[in-house]
Amino acid sequence: MAWTVCGIIVITNYFQCATPRKIFMIVYLSFWSYFEFNICACLSGKGLGREKLWIQKGILHYQKEIIKKARQGS
Repeated sequence: MAWTVCGIIVITNYFQCATPRKIFMIVYLSFWSYFEFNICACLSGKGLGREKLWIQKGILHYQKEIIKKARQGS
């Protein structure tokens, strides 16, 4: 939540800054938006995913499903 608030503050201050600072803010906001997207994707996947754990023929199996994509390991 703090990451999102930080970005919103920078966006609102963008229009009040001088030109040299605007270039820095554009670079900063590009990185901020990239990580904001990854954070939102991760948090939404946590709520939609599930994990399965089972034993078959003496082998422990683990399967993690995230939004209908399955990754399986044993």
